[in-house]
Amino acid sequence: RKSAVDDALRVLARGKIDRSGPSLKTLRSMMSAYFADLNSVVPAFREYSEATNQLHQLDDAHSLKSNHTKKSSNQAPGNNEWPSSIEQLKALTWGVTKQFTS
Repeated sequence: RKSAVDDALRVLARGKIDRSGPSLKTLRSMMSAYFADLNSVVPAFREYSEATNQLHQLDDAHSLKSNHTKKSSNQAPGNNEWPSSIEQLKALTWGVTKQFTS
C-alpha cells in the first residue's frame, strides 16, 4: 500500500515537471532577451550623449563663426548661413552610423 502511494506521487510529480519544462524554457529565453535589452541601454545612452555633445560643439562653433563673420565683413545676411538643423542631424547621424558599421 505504501509503495502504491509513493508510485502515484512520483507519477504526479513527474507529470508536473514535464508540463513545466517548456514553459520554463520559454521564460528563460524571454529573460535572456530582456537581459540583452538592458545591456544595450548603457551603450545607447553613451552614443546619445556623445552625439548631443557633438551637436553642442557644432552649435558653439557656428556661434563663434557667425560672430566672427559679422565683425569682419559687411556681407548681406544669408550669404554665409550655417546648415539647417536637418543637415546637421544628417551629418551627425552619418558619423554615428559609420561608427556602428565599422
